[in-house]
Amino acid sequence: MKQSWARKVNGEWASWWRHGMLLARYLTGPALLLLFLIGCSATPTVKIYHTEGAQVRIYNSRAVMYTELPDSIAMHVLPLAAIGVRVNGYYDQATKTVYSIDDPKIIAHELRHHHEGNFHSSFEDLSQQ
Repeated sequence: MKQSWARKVNGEWASWWRHGMLLARYLTGPALLLLFLIGCSATPTVKIYHTEGAQVRIYNSRAVMYTELPDSIAMHVLPLAAIGVRVNGYYDQATKTVYSIDDPKIIAHELRHHHEGNFHSSFEDLSQQ
């Protein structure tokens, strides 16, 4: 009788072990794939370049750019963003730094500010570009 009880217990443990190994086998591949994809998506959020006396900071997304703006710039940009104006780039004359999303037109526009200064006549002119 003791022998049959031991077999039953060992049989149940073997069954649980077998199910656990099957579960581990089927979950290991997707878990490794998920880790690989997370590692690939962790690309740098900012690329920094130095050109003609200016530092150019190019961001993958507008939200990341907003979080990394210095306070002196954020006080100008964030109120506009709060009312729905999409600020895709900014040139800081004091530090000669361009902050821009990864768009060649925006980068060129901000570099034009670096070379020519403020060429906008008004906010309406800025919002039409």
